[in-house]
Amino acid sequence: MGFFVDRFERFDEKDFGAFAAKKRASNVYNMERMAIAEKLKLLGEKLKPVFTDRGLNVKCGTSDYKPSIFNGHNVEDAWLYFIRSDEEQRAILPLIEQKITLPEMIHDAAEHLKHSILFVRIDSGMVEAGLRIYSTAWLDVMNLVQITRNTWECAKLLDMVRGLGTDFKVRILPGNNVSPGELKEEPLRELERGIFEEKYWIRITAEFSMEKMLAETDALGVMKGIFSRLVPIYSFITWSRQNDHLSIVDEIRREKIAVQTGVADLRKNDRVVVLGGLFEGKRGVVLDVDAKGFVKVLIGHVTVKFEGNLLRKTDER
Repeated sequence: MGFFVDRFERFDEKDFGAFAAKKRASNVYNMERMAIAEKLKLLGEKLKPVFTDRGLNVKCGTSDYKPSIFNGHNVEDAWLYFIRSDEEQRAILPLIEQKITLPEMIHDAAEHLKHSILFVRIDSGMVEAGLRIYSTAWLDVMNLVQITRNTWECAKLLDMVRGLGTDFKVRILPGNNVSPGELKEEPLRELERGIFEEKYWIRITAEFSMEKMLAETDALGVMKGIFSRLVPIYSFITWSRQNDHLSIVDEIRREKIAVQTGVADLRKNDRVVVLGGLFEGKRGVVLDVDAKGFVKVLIGHVTVKFEGNLLRKTDER
């Protein structure tokens, strides 16, 4: 039983009002936002069987209701999200750490920025529910990129998204907001370019205005309907050892035993091209070379670690 409420029934005007502009940066309103977080957790308990009954091992979390450095001291909304279980996160952490540098992981500290998420979000004017992947959630984003490189897999994903119906909006690239039926193959093919050029949310979401949600008598049923349609897509694109389009474990094993060559010739600010692996053909700028032979390279806005033998200096931009 919660401190504020003991079950989720519906959203009300107080829930939306907690995120009025005048309240967002003030700790005075923490209790109001705490009540929303508690209500979202109760909603999460009701929704979790939608995922577990379909074979997903997920955990439920909520965003911080207090102004802090991680939300810019401005609480504009509240999130309920479902991501990999702690057990699965521990298993994949070494894989992520092989590729994503520590400063970038600290900058994007919130766990829902590191994984594919199924979520409900409420702000002062609407409720949003759906599937999102932040463009720096490396493991899941690159798994999706590999899917889009495969003609058959890309077509299958396109069919799955187009079958969602008119309740949803889809964004694969910045500015590319369409209904599922309007989604074309080109944005999927351009995804790899997009994620290196800009940080943004890839998303498939349904939005409900405050007025519509206040009039809804079965908010729980609406949310269950949304997620029952999205779970197959989430499972199709999210990386797991059973859904490994990256062959990531094999790649890291190969990199560990590779002979390090050419590292001594690389210096900070050198321009390089990647010779193999998932980023083959990508060009970037050297940020650092450490004593163990790992090279940090800035590709677009993403910092990636490589073995030195996977890089070659180039004059081309």
